[in-house]
Amino acid sequence: MVPRSDVTQPVRRKSRVIRRRRQNFERLLAAAAITLIAGFVPALRWVWFVHLAVDGVLGFYITRLLRYKRDEMERRVKVEPLIAELEHQKQASSQ
Repeated sequence: MVPRSDVTQPVRRKSRVIRRRRQNFERLLAAAAITLIAGFVPALRWVWFVHLAVDGVLGFYITRLLRYKRDEMERRVKVEPLIAELEHQKQASSQ
């Protein structure tokens, strides 16, 4: 087992989260497509209700993804100036 750097852990964690969210989104899209197609089969008309439920879950998931994205962008904007300010304070104190 190879030791991993503490610097790369947040990057790996973020990429795993993005991959997992993408896979969940693709699964929901596939479920929506399958239930839509199955709803056209005359004996399976009840699948329309399942399709509506899957569409609702997909819509909710999309809104959550957009909120996660907005929160991440806000976090970047709010955190970067703080880091820059700390570096400025270190430079000022060393002079």
